[in-house]
Amino acid sequence: MSHARDILAVGALCLLIPVANAQNVAPGRFFPGEMLTIRAPDSDGWRMIGSSSIGMAFFSGSESAGDTYLAEVKLFAAPESRERDDFLAFVRTAFEKSSPRERFRPLESSYEYTEERSYPCVRVTALVHDTKAFFGRASLRFQWHSLYCLHPKRQDAGFMIAYSHRGVSMDAEFDAKARAFIQGVQVPG
Repeated sequence: MSHARDILAVGALCLLIPVANAQNVAPGRFFPGEMLTIRAPDSDGWRMIGSSSIGMAFFSGSESAGDTYLAEVKLFAAPESRERDDFLAFVRTAFEKSSPRERFRPLESSYEYTEERSYPCVRVTALVHDTKAFFGRASLRFQWHSLYCLHPKRQDAGFMIAYSHRGVSMDAEFDAKARAFIQGVQVPG
């Protein structure tokens, strides 16, 4: 299950990318692609910190204040089984492996198979304490909202759409922002 470990690794890697070299992105900018179409988050202050054939990542916030947002999309190799329970277990295992307990102390999480799209998806929401946060903070709250889907046109591929916030306090509008970004990523026609 080595592919499972890679699902969330992009989030950790994106936090290490120097945001000083990031490109500003217009709110809601559309990025067409063969596998997925992506809309940047629809608010000011977002910068693209990575783009490749397997994903795209955007960053916003104040590093010095420790209040940051990450919006990302990443393709991953689909598990062998496309069955509902197997895919749900695949996502749960991948998420838990990508969140080491020595750094991330879980407060709550949920994994829900959803039929909101015409193909299999699992929605993951989580709230954790990041006990080894950057920016000189001892501990920050980390809000996570994501959708993992099996690609309807490529049997060997899946994709993750994630939106996260890390800060001293929680963002009361987080779920609405996350759902808007997730809705902006689609499989082309």
